[in-house]
Amino acid sequence: MAMHASPLPPEGTKTICENHYALIHVHNNTDVSGDPKMLPSVLLSDEASLELPLELLPQGPPVYPPDPSSEGGEGGISRAALYRWLVSQAQAQGLVSLVQQLGDLVAQSEPVRRLMALPLTPYIGKYAASLGPALRGTMQFAWNVLRRFKADPTPRAIAGPLEWHPRQPWLAAADRWGRVQVVDLGPSLQATGRDSRGARPEVLVSGPGNLRAVLAHEALQHQALCVSWSPTSPGLLAVGSTGLVGLWAMAGEARPPLAAAGRVTGPWLRLLKTAVAGARVTSLSWSPDGRMLAAASMNQAGLQVWDVATGTYVCVGPAAFDLVRWSPCGNYVFAAGHGSRQFYIFDALKWWWQRWDIEAGAGGAAAVAAGANVATARATSQAASTTRVPSDVVAAAWAPSSASRVPILLLALSGCKADLLALHLVEEPPSLQAQVLPVALPELHRVERGARVAGADLVGGSGVNSGGLSDTRSVSSPSVVDMAWDQSGARLAVLLGPAEMRGPHSVVLYSTSLAPLVQADLIGLARPSERLCRSASAAASATGDAVAADKTAPLQGEAERASIGNTDPASLVALPGALKAARLAPFSTVGGSGASDRAPGPFCVISARVGERGIYNLPCFL
Repeated sequence: MAMHASPLPPEGTKTICENHYALIHVHNNTDVSGDPKMLPSVLLSDEASLELPLELLPQGPPVYPPDPSSEGGEGGISRAALYRWLVSQAQAQGLVSLVQQLGDLVAQSEPVRRLMALPLTPYIGKYAASLGPALRGTMQFAWNVLRRFKADPTPRAIAGPLEWHPRQPWLAAADRWGRVQVVDLGPSLQATGRDSRGARPEVLVSGPGNLRAVLAHEALQHQALCVSWSPTSPGLLAVGSTGLVGLWAMAGEARPPLAAAGRVTGPWLRLLKTAVAGARVTSLSWSPDGRMLAAASMNQAGLQVWDVATGTYVCVGPAAFDLVRWSPCGNYVFAAGHGSRQFYIFDALKWWWQRWDIEAGAGGAAAVAAGANVATARATSQAASTTRVPSDVVAAAWAPSSASRVPILLLALSGCKADLLALHLVEEPPSLQAQVLPVALPELHRVERGARVAGADLVGGSGVNSGGLSDTRSVSSPSVVDMAWDQSGARLAVLLGPAEMRGPHSVVLYSTSLAPLVQADLIGLARPSERLCRSASAAASATGDAVAADKTAPLQGEAERASIGNTDPASLVALPGALKAARLAPFSTVGGSGASDRAPGPFCVISARVGERGIYNLPCFL
C-alpha cells in the first residue's frame, strides 16, 4: 500500500497511526483491516433500544439513595419546587441583576460565613436551639438562591463527552439519547501491533459483542454532559447531568448496597445531588485516591467537592466554573469558568485559592495572579506592549506527577495564537505561588497555510513543499479550541478552530518533553477516514444498520459511498471536550494465557469526536 510520512496529510488520505514520530497516511480507498498498527475507530449505535444481554442493561435501575418526589414532600410543597417558583418570579420581574449584586455582597461577607458555621446549641437557650434546624435550613435555602443568581447562566458549547478507562481498554462515550455506551476495545488492542495480520473492522459499530454496558436512566439522566472514571474502583463511572452526578457501578465491578442484594444483575446507580437544583454539571475530576469528586457547573457559584464514601460535600470558591482538573499529586485543583476571564488554583487540603486573570492576543498570552506583581507573574511570547484582550481557558491538563519536578499545569486559551501557557507551582503546598511560562507550538502556521493552499502546491512526490512557508509573518497562526495531553507527558494533541482550517479538519499531534521546561515538537496532522466521517454524519444516522452489516469492507468507490449516505460527511468536532488522550500499557495481552502471551501495542491513543456518533482513534507507537 502507498504510504506517506509528512506533516500535512495529502488530499484523499486517512491517518492510521503514529509510528516512531511519523504519521502514517494511506489513501481512503485502501483496505487497512489487516494492518497490524490500525486501531478501529468507533461508531456509536443510534438505536433507541439496543438488544443486549440482561446483565449489560440497567435493571430499573436501582437508585441509592431513593429519589424523593421533586414536587412535594411531607407537609406540602418541597423546597426545590418553591425555589423554582422564586426563580421564575424573579426572572419575570427583572430582578436578576439586583440579586446578582446582592449575591456578590453576601459571598464576600465574612460575618455571614461565620454565622453559617456557628452551631446553634442549648447554650444560647432552649428557644434558640429549637429554632436552630429551621433557621439553618432557611439560611441555606437563601444562600442557594443567591448562588444561582450569582452564576453565569450562559453555558459553554461542549462536545459530547468521552473518556478512556485508566486501566482497561474501555471507552465511555455519550450518545444523543443521553446514554453512556461503554465500548470494549480489548480484542482490537490485543491484535494491534502483532506481526500476524488478521481482519478487523476499520470502523467498529457499538453493539452486542463489544459493549460492556449501556448506562441510562429516563427520569434522572436526561443528558450525559461529562463522564469520568474512578482512578481506584475498577467499574465506577461518574456521569454529570442536570442537577446531579450519577455514580454508575457496572455489573460485576462493584457491590450494590445490601438493600439491593439479590435484585441487581446489571449496573446500579447512586446519586450525588448538586447544591443548586437543576445545575448542569459540565466537568468532573476525581482525586488520585478516588475518595473525592469535584464537579463544576456554571449554574451555581463555587466548586462542589464530594466525599464519595459519605456523600457529604463542600462548595469552595467565589465564582461559577465549568472546567475542573485535579492534579496527579492530589495537592491542587484547577477550575475555570466560561466568560470569567479568570482561572483558580485551589489547595486541596484547606481549600485556599488563588485567582489568575488571563489575556490573549496575536502577540501571545498572559496570566496575572490577583494581587501579584505584574512584572513577575506575566508570561508573554512577545513584547509586553502587544495589545491583548481578555480570554478564557478552553482546555487544561496536568503534567504527570514526579518527585523531582514541581507540578505543571498546561493551559490553552481562547484567542491565543500559536502558544499555550505552562503554570509551574514552584513552592511546596499549601503555597499557591506559581510561575507562568509560554509554551510555543512550533510550525503551527504551516497548518493554516497548508489548508489554504491547494494540495498540489504543497504535496509533492517526496513530501511537503516548504516553498512559501518559511515566512511566518505572512500567515496568522490559528487558534486552539481543545487539547489533550497523555498521562506520560509524551504526546499532545491539539484541535484548531473551524474558521482556521480551510480544508479537511485534522488533529495536530506534537511530541512533548518536560525537562527542563515544557517543549513541543510538531509530528504532523492526523485525519480520520472518509468512511468514518460519512458514517458519523448525523443526517446518515439511519444507515447505521447498513454500516454494521458491512463492517470489514473497505470504501471502494462512489457506489458504496451512496450506500452509506449521500449527505455531506461529518467532520471533527471543534469544541472543548472533543479530544482525549489515553495512556496504555506498553504491552497488551494477546491471548488468554496471561502474562507470558504478550505482544507490543500502542503506548497511547488519541481519540477525537467526529460528528454526533463517530470517535476517531489514533494509536501512537514508539
